[in-house]
Amino acid sequence: MQPMPGWLRDETGARTPVRPEGTLVGSSSTCNVFVEDVGLPPRHALFLPTPSGTELVVIDGDTPTINGEPASLRQLLADGDVIVIAGRKLVHEWTRDAARSGP
Repeated sequence: MQPMPGWLRDETGARTPVRPEGTLVGSSSTCNVFVEDVGLPPRHALFLPTPSGTELVVIDGDTPTINGEPASLRQLLADGDVIVIAGRKLVHEWTRDAARSGP
């Protein structure tokens, strides 16, 4: 079974795909999603595509919130989940429309 295509949409509406190798979020400018926050680790979390959907894996630092609740270190995301990392809001999408339309 192929991994489901996922997307991360920020407050501006910009969308970043969850890449086959994973999408890295952190305070390093080399991350796929850069969050400018000195308190956030350079490599904070990884969004991984799986056959069941997108899994959020916390690599280092405090756990983000998902829909206002603290996330676990590894958590499967649902379509529409709102993830907040160091004040930056990302909405997880994996609808058919998201898969077709691209970033």
